[in-house]
Amino acid sequence: MMRKPSLSQKIGTLFPYDWANPSGMKEEVFVRHVISRGLFKDLLKTVRYMGFERVDCIFNEMEPTLPNATRRAYLNIKIGYQNAQNHRASRQHTTSL
Repeated sequence: MMRKPSLSQKIGTLFPYDWANPSGMKEEVFVRHVISRGLFKDLLKTVRYMGFERVDCIFNEMEPTLPNATRRAYLNIKIGYQNAQNHRASRQHTTSL
């Protein structure tokens, strides 16, 4: 019988956040664990998998208690995504002219 992959495996995080509960951890709890640990690559992969809308709510709730490094990492991810969207939009605009 094959076991369903854990959320950590699906997302490809460096740390197995759901190791103790691989098949039953709620996504919100998973995101809280990722944010609490503050690993840039895991934050990035989680945002990419779940989207900013879902992660932002949890991040904003946790932000006052987070270390500066975690807040800075998350902000850098947001800035990077915004820059990529702006770049994509400007490329589409110039190619449609």
